[in-house]
Amino acid sequence: MPKISCVIATKDRRLYLQNLIESIRKYTDDYEIIVVDDVSKDDTKEWCRTQDLTYITYPKSLPVGVAWDMGCKEAKGKYIQILNDDMEVTPNWISNQIELYEKTPNPGVFAAHLLRGEEVLSRGGMFRKGTTQLIPVLAINEVQEVDYSNTPFMSKEVYEKVGGVPHYGQMYYEDVGLGLRALKAGLVNLYNPLCVIKHATLGSKVEDGKEEYERRQHNENVVQQESRKEFEKEWAKWLLHRST
Repeated sequence: MPKISCVIATKDRRLYLQNLIESIRKYTDDYEIIVVDDVSKDDTKEWCRTQDLTYITYPKSLPVGVAWDMGCKEAKGKYIQILNDDMEVTPNWISNQIELYEKTPNPGVFAAHLLRGEEVLSRGGMFRKGTTQLIPVLAINEVQEVDYSNTPFMSKEVYEKVGGVPHYGQMYYEDVGLGLRALKAGLVNLYNPLCVIKHATLGSKVEDGKEEYERRQHNENVVQQESRKEFEKEWAKWLLHRST
């Protein structure tokens, strides 16, 4: 039985997926890789079937949260790490996360130090108390409590305790809902500066290609807003009334 299960949802990004998997193999011990393929039209399927990993796909496109949940259900490890296909892990990333997790009372869903080049993309996320307003986590290099992680790391036990990964649309807010489920269950979510993950965030610049760029623009301006509405149906009241 592996100690860590890396769950990766992917679609039409075989070269980036391959780079991520190579980094996992280089910097991780005692792991399994689970790839959930959202009906890729490139050679993702063919490549994955030549690799030592668990490959899951389906006939029609599914929400990202559903894909994550499918992968997590298959996980055999004590711990689960959910990753985007355009990420890359670094030396000691997971050993540092496990060390903090195992010494934290009532751990929930942990966040990594997420980088795009030298730019800090995320240290997890917070909600301003008594509102549904998202606020950035302070730029610090110390462990701190967060509301949710966009690089979710948790034990398989916690995944089962909180009822799995939610989804509110095709994509977005599944990681937020997962973190809030952990908080609601009385668990502690932390940001760990010593767990460093790189994220290309494809489509964030025109140089990534017209198709990737236009897809991200549509997702962030349309799909994300639709998912936000569904997310707030579940969480707005709880966020507004939690203790300040």
